[in-house]
Amino acid sequence: MITVSIIMMTYGHENYIKQAIEGVLMQDCNFEVELIIADDNSPDNTENIVKEVVKKHPKKHWVKYTKHKVNKGMHPNFNWALRQVKGKYIAICEGDDYWTNPSKLQKQVNFMDTNPKYSMVCHNAKVIHVGLTKKPSNFSNRKISTALSMKTIINEWTIPTASMLFRTNLATDLPDWFTKIYSGDYSLSLLLRHRGKIYFLKEFMSTYRLDKFGNSATAIYGEAPEFVSLQHIKLLNFFNKETNFAYDHLIHLKLQAIEKELKINRLKRIGFIKVFYVWPKRFIFRSFNIFIVGIRMLGNDEKYN
Repeated sequence: MITVSIIMMTYGHENYIKQAIEGVLMQDCNFEVELIIADDNSPDNTENIVKEVVKKHPKKHWVKYTKHKVNKGMHPNFNWALRQVKGKYIAICEGDDYWTNPSKLQKQVNFMDTNPKYSMVCHNAKVIHVGLTKKPSNFSNRKISTALSMKTIINEWTIPTASMLFRTNLATDLPDWFTKIYSGDYSLSLLLRHRGKIYFLKEFMSTYRLDKFGNSATAIYGEAPEFVSLQHIKLLNFFNKETNFAYDHLIHLKLQAIEKELKINRLKRIGFIKVFYVWPKRFIFRSFNIFIVGIRMLGNDEKYN
């Protein structure tokens, strides 16, 4: 009987997939595991690398690899993988992240088995910044293991996706709007916190690879902050209705904060345009006038010399 089903979604991860798979296969646990690798029709060498890694590994029977013939998209690919799971629990490790502690799954399963009121257990992670000369950082600054309130889930990005382990029976009936939202991990955290408690382990047991050319990094490095903010507004409104407005006050405050941030960012952009497009024109025009006046003055000096 399978205890944990690990969902590994991948697309174009030829540089990272080997480390992601090996982080799963190194797990030392006293239960059965399956690794569902959902390759969303990667155009690179991901498929060959997966097959090469798995071919001679003693735990190759854990791996169930599928390459879709047509690209499904991130959320449909996740939903497809959800329908394949057979385990009591589901863990997630995307193809560009990786696990670093061989006891990770055992620790999380031990916690969930002895704490039936909890829907999910997660943990801290290290963040490495791909393409930037920036030192690794901590995903969360929490120093202690603790339960996470709904207020925390709504207001903070505090759960690394590769740290999630949750009960399968609480995640197989996701609402229709789940596929319409950009932030799948945020949506999942909200839904699971509504359906039970969430516990955060302080141990660093995975690495979150922040690639500035990747999806999440797009928001963090400022290429599409407004898009993500608008998606979060959409998500929170969906979730508010889904829960019959049980957290309306918390959500209302968060929506106000997002709207305020959007206004500030828009004002900053207007200011940026003024500084770099309006002001230089004035400066150039004024400089040109000064230059002309200077030429005329030199001409007048020559007349009197």
